Amino acid sequence: VSLENIYLQLCAMGVSDHHRFFGQMPDPPETFAVKVARQTLEDLGALEDASMSLDGMTPLGRHLARLPCHPRLGKMLILGCMLNVPGPVLSICAAMSGRSPLMTTQDTNKRSAWQTERHKLLRELGHRSDHCAWAVLMYLWMHQEVARPILCRKYGLSYERMQAAFFERRHLCDSLSQTGFLPRDFLQQERELEQ
Repeated sequence: VSLENIYLQLCAMGVSDHHRFFGQMPDPPETFAVKVARQTLEDLGALEDASMSLDGMTPLGRHLARLPCHPRLGKMLILGCMLNVPGPVLSICAAMSGRSPLMTTQDTNKRSAWQTERHKLLRELGHRSDHCAWAVLMYLWMHQEVARPILCRKYGLSYERMQAAFFERRHLCDSLSQTGFLPRDFLQQERELEQ
């Protein structure tokens, strides 16, 4: 768990003396790491001057504290909902939440073939961003259940990690629904729009 998550949860629980709390941990983080976590949260807009609110949290920070992911990914999710592109952003954040689904190999021929297919996909999309590729790969994963092993072989994806990202996407979607950023039936609506 990242220090930013813990720091944000402490603020949400009303713990005001963060340094004391961290100092009492069995393996306390360095003071500098705590300062970096706070600064990161301030940069994200999750925290403000403690004199502005009782817990030092902004409205964004309160929303981020309710999401089961790193605050950076949480902010992406919230902005994706606000900008009306929650589906692709859910896919991107799900892929970024765990181990990369991309496989590596010592086999230079296989590695070269995977890289060629990945670059070809990006060219077809008209993007250079791996994030856009994740959105498309997750879309293909969700809509081509029978072809999932083929998709994995073609792009060099780990079936297990793609499945984990798929479940994480659903988990993040449920969390966004519970916080009111998405309708409860978002996944159903998404499936119906694709048909």
